[in-house]
Amino acid sequence: MKLNKAILFLLILLLALAVYLNKSYFSQENIDSILDNLGPLAALVYIAIYAIAPVLFIPGTAVTIIGGFIFGTTWGFIYSIIGATIGASLAFLTGRYLAHDWTEKSSGKMLQDIKKGIEQDGWKYIAFTRLVPMFPYSILNYAFGLTNIPLVTFAVTSCICLIPGTIVYSYIGSVGRDAAGGAQDLLFKISLAGLLIIIISFASKKFARKN
Repeated sequence: MKLNKAILFLLILLLALAVYLNKSYFSQENIDSILDNLGPLAALVYIAIYAIAPVLFIPGTAVTIIGGFIFGTTWGFIYSIIGATIGASLAFLTGRYLAHDWTEKSSGKMLQDIKKGIEQDGWKYIAFTRLVPMFPYSILNYAFGLTNIPLVTFAVTSCICLIPGTIVYSYIGSVGRDAAGGAQDLLFKISLAGLLIIIISFASKKFARKN
């Protein structure tokens, strides 16, 4: 868990450094120009990349932040939640049909806990693990594929429960875009982003204690 947070922090730091060193290129005008030239292809490519990310164990949070940076909060959220749902489902199906033995070996004791949770609580257990990141997210998608939970239940529950975090990280990405463009209300937006992270972290811990 701590290692995942360290990797995520490093990725965000590297992204921020890349933006800072290339501020002129990452201006809002340049980004809008590129998106206009690509048209619908830009969204489709981003969603496709996001869909592959969970299968390849690429942190979805980092991809979401990039989506917010490129498309802004609203469209970044929409494209990210679509990509995240497809990606989680692909990892689920991979674990169930293509990498059953590998998933079982990699999950270890965690798999028994997941199977027990699904047997007792069904979709509520999926919601719990999505809202409270107890287990590594990527391997969790694979491991759920080895349970008896239907794909539709897994996909719908995952989609709904990923919404709060996706909104927050899409907003953080959009703040980074504003920073590159020198927005005047930047301090307020950065403060709001920090507050949202604190709120979602606090809510997750409180939800975990109740369950």
